[in-house]
Amino acid sequence: MTGPEQKVYEDFSSFSRQVKAPGPEASSGRSKFDVPELTHNLNSLLDMTEEEIRRSDRELRMLKDQTEVLKEEKSRLEAKVVEERDEIERMKEVVEIIEQ
Repeated sequence: MTGPEQKVYEDFSSFSRQVKAPGPEASSGRSKFDVPELTHNLNSLLDMTEEEIRRSDRELRMLKDQTEVLKEEKSRLEAKVVEERDEIERMKEVVEIIEQ
């Protein structure tokens, strides 16, 4: 390829595995950001957010499908209404002919 390649991550954990690289803190044995409770809380928030995004996506797809079905149903019912109106008109004509 001639340019930089764009990477697409499926979730935060795959991103964090790629980003973590040994730095100067790895040689001293202590990281600059060593707060396990905060890390746990952040990971929990990220997991909940990822799940909410997935749930919203499922709901959006379901609503789009439902909208399509309703549009098709509306078209079918509109055609049925037109047919019924025509039938009513024909019946009125028949009644007029019979009454004469």
